Amino acid sequence: MTAAASTAPNAAPNAAPNQKTFMGHPVGLFVLFFTEMWERFSYYGMRGLLKLYMVNYLFVGLRQAYQGKGYEAMGNPDHVLGWGVIQKFLPASDFAGAAQCITAKTAALVSGDATKGLLPMAANLAHQVAEQTCVAGPKASVIYGWYTGLVYLTPLIGGWLADKYLGQRRSVFIGGAVMAAGQFLLFGQEDAFFVGLLLLILGNGFFKPNISTQVGALYPDGDPRRDGAFTIFYMGINLGAFLCNFVAGTLAMLYGSAFAADEPPRPQLSLDGPWQFQLDPKDEGVAGQWFAVEAAYPDKIMVPGNWQAQGFGEPRGIAKHDYQGKAWYRRGLTVPTAWQGQRIWLRFEG
Repeated sequence: MTAAASTAPNAAPNAAPNQKTFMGHPVGLFVLFFTEMWERFSYYGMRGLLKLYMVNYLFVGLRQAYQGKGYEAMGNPDHVLGWGVIQKFLPASDFAGAAQCITAKTAALVSGDATKGLLPMAANLAHQVAEQTCVAGPKASVIYGWYTGLVYLTPLIGGWLADKYLGQRRSVFIGGAVMAAGQFLLFGQEDAFFVGLLLLILGNGFFKPNISTQVGALYPDGDPRRDGAFTIFYMGINLGAFLCNFVAGTLAMLYGSAFAADEPPRPQLSLDGPWQFQLDPKDEGVAGQWFAVEAAYPDKIMVPGNWQAQGFGEPRGIAKHDYQGKAWYRRGLTVPTAWQGQRIWLRFEG
């Protein structure tokens, strides 16, 4: 009788007999609830911006520093570790296939959008931005597909390792720590973008299959609370996936990709010391369009009086930001009608 009692089917080896409870459920359920909620918040928040980040920032030279704003930052995709190797497995750049996309985006950038505060962009810069982003799109889609596929493949390995060697609790801890390291790399070191994605894939493999099984282990077999516990747990998943869209999208608009980069956004033209910019309005834009210039001090960006008389307008405004401990100022200058088709040299003292 004693042996039979010790092996009764309702005895769950993983369920503590005297657990602390909250709202009728073990406290551990709510620990798992919030752990999974924040993990899903992190996963879906990053994933929602992943392709936009690649297309408009990481894999182009003229970058959109703030989501939905102008392309005012400079970068070099070749600085991303592993980009040269990964490109070999991606679709070849198809400029002909992207022609429609390039034409439409160029027109939109040249026109600007007053409702979003976007001034018109010079035609050649608009075409350059459109060409880069439209060609980067298919490549980014493939990388996005690889990432989202692998995060659901690695749990097969992580679950097996947990069952055989590590245990569920240890696997969840390892997975959470590895994913946190991956997110911090994406946050602070854009050159390690692919390393960060790899850590997220590996960490998810340890984390995802083992946190859900711990919910069931909190209850003895046949406990009627178990079904309700999984309902509560999955509410945490949905809550994290819902909230992240508001927070991540807002951060992308207010702080932009620079929030996750090691260098602040730079304007289209950087002036540091005596410098010349060759402006050909026929190529650079038409009357009423503008281009950005930057110097260390606002009084160094000046339009001579005789130029103003010919229609070269006063700067549209000054935007200040800090770069390497120095105050930099950016102004938008208007191309006059009388100068269309002429080749002009402008000189600024930075």
